[in-house]
Amino acid sequence: MATPRRDTISEEKWMAILQSLQDEDVTWTAPWMIPDEILYRCGDFDWVPLLGI
Repeated sequence: MATPRRDTISEEKWMAILQSLQDEDVTWTAPWMIPDEILYRCGDFDWVPLLGI
């Protein structure tokens, strides 16, 4: 599902986005686990936010 910038999304839209998530859309990890892969670039876009690191 394509979404606009997150600061322009209404609460109702966030609810729809979160309710439409499927099992394969979410990866649960323990906070103490060290990731073996870190996303730092997406296509030509550098500096992807490194959440949880």
